[in-house]
Amino acid sequence: MATCCVGMIVSFVVFLCSMKKAYVHTFLSTKTGNKFIQDNFTNNEDHKNKFEIFKVNKHKWRKAIGSEVKAWLNVNIPIWLEQQPEWFNDHAMSIIPEDCIDDPEILTRIRTRNVEKIIQEPRGSFMGVALMPPGPTPKREDEEDEGVGKVDADDDRGRA
Repeated sequence: MATCCVGMIVSFVVFLCSMKKAYVHTFLSTKTGNKFIQDNFTNNEDHKNKFEIFKVNKHKWRKAIGSEVKAWLNVNIPIWLEQQPEWFNDHAMSIIPEDCIDDPEILTRIRTRNVEKIIQEPRGSFMGVALMPPGPTPKREDEEDEGVGKVDADDDRGRA
C-alpha cells in the first residue's frame, strides 16, 4: 500500500516537472470547489456562463452569493423570456429553483410554458400494450402499408 502511494506521488511530481512551467498553476490550487463555482458566477459577464450555477448543488453557492444570484436572475429572466436565447430552453427553465424567482407571474409562466404541448402529445400506455392480444399489431391510420406480412400467390410456404 505504501509503495503504491509513493509511486503515485513520484509519478505526479514527474508529470508536473515534465510540463511547461506556465501550466503548472492549472493543476495546483488552494481554491475550494465552492469558491471556484462562486468566482465563476461573479467574474463572468456572459449570461449563459453565469446560468451554469444552477447546474451545480445550490449548497455550494446559496449561502455566499445567493442574494446576488437571485437579484441577477430576477432582473434578467423577463428579458430572456422575451428574447428567448437558444440556451434558455425548457430544460434551463426547469432547473431554476422556485425560491429564486420573486414574481409569481413569471414563475407560473416558466413552470407552465409547455403545458399545452405536453397535454396534446399522444402518450402510449404500457397497459395497453400488455393487454393487447397476441398477433399482428393494428395499423395506425398514418402508417403506410409496406407489404409486411403479405404472402405472394406463388409462395406456398404459408399453406398447409
